[in-house]
Amino acid sequence: MTGPMPDFAELLAPFALDDFLDRVRGRTWLHVEGAPAKTAPLMSWDALSRLLEMDVWTSRTLQLVLDRQRVPAEAFCREEKDRSHTSVQKPDPAQVQQWLERGASLLLNEIETLHPAIRVVCVTLERTLGAKASANLYCSWKGHQAFDSHYDRHDVYAFQVIGRKGWRIYEGRADRPIEHAAFYNVPQSEYDRMKGRVAAEVTMTPGDLIYLPRGQFHDALALDEASVHVTFSCSAPIGLDWLNDLWTVAMQDPLFREDMPMARPGGAAENPALVGHLQALAERFAALARDPSLIERSVQARARYGYRRHDMALPPRPAGAAPAAAAQGSLEGAAPPGRPAPPRFSVAAEGMQLSRQGADWLLQGGGQPVRLSAGDGKVVEWIARQQSFDLQALAGAFPLHDQKRLADIVSGLKQRGVLQRVA
Repeated sequence: MTGPMPDFAELLAPFALDDFLDRVRGRTWLHVEGAPAKTAPLMSWDALSRLLEMDVWTSRTLQLVLDRQRVPAEAFCREEKDRSHTSVQKPDPAQVQQWLERGASLLLNEIETLHPAIRVVCVTLERTLGAKASANLYCSWKGHQAFDSHYDRHDVYAFQVIGRKGWRIYEGRADRPIEHAAFYNVPQSEYDRMKGRVAAEVTMTPGDLIYLPRGQFHDALALDEASVHVTFSCSAPIGLDWLNDLWTVAMQDPLFREDMPMARPGGAAENPALVGHLQALAERFAALARDPSLIERSVQARARYGYRRHDMALPPRPAGAAPAAAAQGSLEGAAPPGRPAPPRFSVAAEGMQLSRQGADWLLQGGGQPVRLSAGDGKVVEWIARQQSFDLQALAGAFPLHDQKRLADIVSGLKQRGVLQRVA
C-alpha cells in the first residue's frame, strides 16, 4: 500500500473497483491474489507483540478459541478494576500463553483503535463503501480449527498477512442476516443443514484478499504452523435504520403519541374505532415517508453514513516520504525497511540438555546446571528445537512474553556458550 490513505481500488487490485461495486458486492464472494507487500503494513509479529503488551485488553476484546470451542474468560483472565473502578476480566499473559501453546486461536477485536495502518484501511473502506467498518485479528495454528461452518451478519474483507490459511466457501447463504436475536442461538446442526455443499476451496497467502457478503457460509483452517489475517467488517444502513429515523420524526406527531382505542372481543369487525385509528396511523406514516424534505434528509444521512472516523484519519505525509504504515515492520522475521537484518542464533555444537524438575526445568550445558521457571523453560525448549532463529521469530512464537525477558534469555544462553551467533 502506498500513501497515507490507500484507495480502495489499490486494495482490490488487480480486480477493478467498478466491477466489484457493480457485480460482486452484496452478491457473491471474491478471492483476489496479491503480493505480500500489499498486506505487510497491516501486521507483523513485532507489531502484534507490541499490541499484546498494551494494558487495554479485556475478555471482550481478547478472546481464545480452541478446536471450535470458545475458551471461557475465567480460564485465562483475572478480575481487576479499571480506571472507573469497575470490575473487568483482564487476560493473564501467562495463562493466555499456555492456551496458545495448546493450539488456541487468538482473536483481537476492534484493533483499528490501536493500530494506525489498520485504522487507515477502515477509513478508506468507509469512504468508498458508505459503510461502518471495524477490524479484528485472527492468529491461528496449524491443525486447530477455530470456528465451525458459519455465516457473518456483515460483509467480510479478510486480508492474509502471515502464513497460509485454507477457506471453504459453501453453496448456502442466509438471506440478509442482521445483528438481531432472531439470527443468534441457531444450533450448529441447522447451520450444517443450511450451508450445503462446498462450492470452492481457497488457499490464502500473504497479500491475498477474500470478500464474503453477509450470510455466506464458510469456514477456515490454518495451513502453516502459524497464520494471521485481519478481517474488516463492513455494515451499510438497511431499511430498519430508515424506520428508526422515521420513528424519531413520528414521535413529534401527537397522533403517534395518542392512546389506542380499547379492543373489544371479536376481531376487526367488532372494533371499528381501533381499526380507524390504525388506518389513520398508516396514512400519516405513509405521508411522513413520502415527505420530500424527509426524503432529502434520508439521502443526506445515507451519504454521511460510515464517515465517523474521518476526523481520526492520519495526517498527510510530505511528498516522497515513506508510508506511515511501513514503520510497523514486515512479515515473519524479515527486517523492516531501513533496518539491518536482525542477528540470528543457533545452538552451539556442544548443545544443551533440558529436563523437567516438577513444575520447573533444569538446563544443563555450558557450566553449572540452572533451574528455569516453567515459562522460561518453554522458551528454551523452543530455542533448542530450532536450526536457527532471530529475536523476531522468538517473539512471534511467544507473543505474550515480555520482550526484554526474551532478549535476556537469549543473552544468558549466549554467555553460557550454548548459543552462537550465525549471522
